[in-house]
Amino acid sequence: MDNVVQPDSPPKCVVVATDFSVAAGYALELSVELLRAGTYGELHVVHVARPPIVIDPLLDGDLRLSPSVAVPVHRARKRLEDACAEVMQRTRRRVVPHLRFGGVIAELAEVCRTVGADILVVGAPDRPGWRLRWLGSLPARLVRCAPCSVLAVRTKSPKLDARALAG
Repeated sequence: MDNVVQPDSPPKCVVVATDFSVAAGYALELSVELLRAGTYGELHVVHVARPPIVIDPLLDGDLRLSPSVAVPVHRARKRLEDACAEVMQRTRRRVVPHLRFGGVIAELAEVCRTVGADILVVGAPDRPGWRLRWLGSLPARLVRCAPCSVLAVRTKSPKLDARALAG
């Protein structure tokens, strides 16, 4: 009976991480399917970027974004907002973009905590390199740090079936 959603209960919340990679695309598509299946009510799409470099070339106390950082940040924000608008149009559900700066693990965990996420969906790359062996995979580290369940989506998945996952 725990999986029955009561009409007066708040909508369940999905957070999906994106770095605009193929793996992140699969994670976003699975998140869309979770919304369509009716199990979850809203989606938060999070992109974590490197912290912007602030410079003060005139030493006048004004803080400015370095032009080499401002353009990529603007592009990332636009890409994120466009992806959210497209998902909102397809699902007719609430979709919220989050552009964060800092460490990926800490920022994703904070967004999950802040929005009360029920699940965090992340893409898992198929071909791990030396970073995976040295530092561990992002999904594995998130499982230990996130305040909610974590679903790692592999790009090799033939056909994602959210209805089967949703129960």
